[in-house]
Amino acid sequence: ITLPMTAPHVRARLPGMSERDRHAMSELLIGDLIRHLCYLTRAPQARAPYGDPDFIPYFFHEPLSAQGLAGMFAAKDKPTVLRHEFLGMTAAVDAGRYSGRIFGFIDGRRTFGEIFDLVRAHPAHKAAPPTDAELFADFKASFDLLNAIERILLRHVSCR
Repeated sequence: ITLPMTAPHVRARLPGMSERDRHAMSELLIGDLIRHLCYLTRAPQARAPYGDPDFIPYFFHEPLSAQGLAGMFAAKDKPTVLRHEFLGMTAAVDAGRYSGRIFGFIDGRRTFGEIFDLVRAHPAHKAAPPTDAELFADFKASFDLLNAIERILLRHVSCR
């Protein structure tokens, strides 16, 4: 007897599969990707390091509005909920205290260091300006969410 591969059956088997097999299963079940992305580097396992003020965050794929994200990720007492219709995903993230302001200054040309200087210049932060480490820690969850779906990426200032 062959059981139908319903979604619960598939989901139950995924944790025991290798990463390659999970990707293959996804391609077989939801093979609706119209393009695959590939990043080339000289070093194995190279990745732009989050936490370096010399890197430039920039929006990728569909046009994102810095001001729209600034409003969406503004500090509040509840998690920010991101609904992405095309990807069919919904995710909640604690946007922290500074994410809204940081998003407001992302233009694809400014480094994190330059953006953080602008955040610190805001009158609300002049008395006790946050350090780069505090701003990176506060923004990490928001960055990680959008980076995981390749909506925000990083490039080094030398590639300006």
